Amino acid sequence: MLLIFWIKGHCKLGGPVNYVLFQAGDADVINSILPGGSGTSVLNGACIVSGTTTCLSSKGYLTKKGELNNGLFAQTLTLGLNLRITTDLAFLPLESGKYLTTQKKVSCEEGSGLVEPTCKAVYTEGVITGYVWDVNPYWYGMLNSTVINFLNKPAGSYDATVAGLYKLANDALGGMALTDGLTLSNIMSAVDLINNAFDECRAFVGYRTDKFTCQTDGSVKFAPITSGLDARSLKVYPNPFSDRVVFEFVSGEDSHAVLEINNILGQKIKVLMDQQVKMGVLNRIEYTPEDVVPGILIYRLILDGSMQNGRIIYKK
Repeated sequence: MLLIFWIKGHCKLGGPVNYVLFQAGDADVINSILPGGSGTSVLNGACIVSGTTTCLSSKGYLTKKGELNNGLFAQTLTLGLNLRITTDLAFLPLESGKYLTTQKKVSCEEGSGLVEPTCKAVYTEGVITGYVWDVNPYWYGMLNSTVINFLNKPAGSYDATVAGLYKLANDALGGMALTDGLTLSNIMSAVDLINNAFDECRAFVGYRTDKFTCQTDGSVKFAPITSGLDARSLKVYPNPFSDRVVFEFVSGEDSHAVLEINNILGQKIKVLMDQQVKMGVLNRIEYTPEDVVPGILIYRLILDGSMQNGRIIYKK
């Protein structure tokens, strides 16, 4: 489901030479050309959209029905627009080899709760013989390992986050040479997976080695958004700050914790913590900016694949 109906400013896809530029007021055009097909190809030269599909049509980007025939183009456009709705999505870490798991929310309104999973009994001749889902709010997907390995390359141009994947998809559309086994198709599949994972305002649960199932007693092992982290226990103060800021949290289980600071563009500034933490133990970390431009900074706390982030304001 496309959640964007308006563009502020402009949205540019591709690279410096091969690109498509959507301008403010092109929302109707975008809604008319999505969803797209399954094909993949590099963009061909410059295309500036100005309220009509003329440029897109002349470049051969549209089907006879007027929708995009380039799946990578369509999925990258959708992801870029959805990043404007959910800004925290850009900082979500990406992993392969585990199920990226999300959970339905009651509604897309801010502060809406999660749809709770429930199981129902299966009877055979009046006797309970097992349990199956009555309400299953979970969605699972496994990211392409070739793409994630490329994003994780040491000293590479990307990081393994949704923002890094979005940058890679744009570079691929722009005509960058693909290496390390990368193809346009597997980049598209990764972008498509992220779009589907967070469709209908789903909330991030974590990366799991298995899927949730109904237990033999009919219970469900619930999946909080920040597995291993009591969100109420995370304190960040003072905010705004001018000299230093303090982070305090207590993990709900023995976990590996990573706490880092990024700028508003998603570029990593400093890793404050990267170590094992004990259940129930208070962790206190101080951060004093050095050679950092005052403004909005993003903190990100990751506990065994589950993430919590937020904004802090640095006033020098």
